[in-house]
Amino acid sequence: MYEDGYVQVLSMEQSAQLDENEWWIRPAILENRCQRCNQRIDSRYILPNNTLYCPYCIQFGRLTQNEALCSKKARPTSPRKAICTWTGKLTKNQQTVANQLRKCLEQHHHALVWAVTGAGKTEMLFELILTFLKSGKRVAISSPRIDVCLELYPRICQAFSDEDVYLMYGDAKEIYREHTLIVCTTHQLIHFYQAFDLLIIDEIDAFPYEGDEILHFASVQCLKEGGMNVLLTATPPNHLLRRLTTLDHYEIIKLPIRFHQRPLIVPKLVYNEHCDNLTQHPLAARRYLQLISQLVKKWHVLIFCPSIAYTSELCQFTKKHLPQIAMTDVSAVDPNRQIKVQKLRQHEYELFFTTTILERGVTIDEVAVLVIAAHHKVYSKSALVQIAGRADRKGQKVNGDVYFLLNEYTPAIKQACKEISEMNRLARELIENEV
Repeated sequence: MYEDGYVQVLSMEQSAQLDENEWWIRPAILENRCQRCNQRIDSRYILPNNTLYCPYCIQFGRLTQNEALCSKKARPTSPRKAICTWTGKLTKNQQTVANQLRKCLEQHHHALVWAVTGAGKTEMLFELILTFLKSGKRVAISSPRIDVCLELYPRICQAFSDEDVYLMYGDAKEIYREHTLIVCTTHQLIHFYQAFDLLIIDEIDAFPYEGDEILHFASVQCLKEGGMNVLLTATPPNHLLRRLTTLDHYEIIKLPIRFHQRPLIVPKLVYNEHCDNLTQHPLAARRYLQLISQLVKKWHVLIFCPSIAYTSELCQFTKKHLPQIAMTDVSAVDPNRQIKVQKLRQHEYELFFTTTILERGVTIDEVAVLVIAAHHKVYSKSALVQIAGRADRKGQKVNGDVYFLLNEYTPAIKQACKEISEMNRLARELIENEV
């Protein structure tokens, strides 16, 4: 049997044998509404035995009206020994955010931490996480993106090396057992009910969480009554900001400055009429190759492309013309994606072609960023801000550059550049006020 909070699907007969004082027992489908994903089910979704089933969350296992969702109720918690083994030190601005989070906890409030890319959001959470662990409570750190989870997991393990930290995502093989600290994708939250005292969702605005009713419902269901929710992002959508400002129990904590106090890199806009089809236009391709050759002399280069096909095509084209440079491409369908990203972190590639899957969750030093066809509809304002934020995240001096290749100055490009400049203005004010 699974441990506290993990949802099991049992037959009605099996669930009737459980002690209701120890178990949460819910009908899987109640009044034509799925209790796991909260979707209303049309009566046409009937099995041959005339049993209603839910088609909306079937990827997590089929649910029928003859089944129950069962999970053990949390046992009473008591203080225990827990330590944070992170040896770093927060900056003054990071400590201010950590203090505000502690105040939110004391006031039983939730929080949105709106911090620029490279602000050190993860480290600012350590004090809050430690407070919960010392109280014997359970913490989940979740993100919509697997790549973000894979980057977070070793950092959390290092910061809380005495804890048995569990990593949970679609391809993970280990069967879940109870942990006080887990890192998981937001999809995995659907497997929990009233399980966590602290739920942290990193990159709250990322696909597929943003706009997904099922994942939103899962994030609500998995949190214990009275639990604390902390949302993290550098690019909160306007609808989220509008909603949270109307809620008395949510605090918006803003940090416009990176931990190293250098400004965000403002993208350089480069017009290239055929940037969305470079391989078919020799003059446009020559200008692109000249820019690549210039950048690779100083940095490793992340090259973002608007589609999987173009990512592969442009990588092969570039490899043909610049064979002396180590390069590869990656996308969501690449079975070697995790291996390639790890090699990228180890600087084994000079050029790395990618779709928007790496717009978040990847921190590499000495990297320049090039966005191909930045005018393409796949690049939202938030995506462009996040992509630009991959540059100059580490080091003692300016470490990277950002270029947008475009043939149209779209509202998304304009808004992204404006937001980056505005955050830099707020950061300058913050620094000036400290002097």
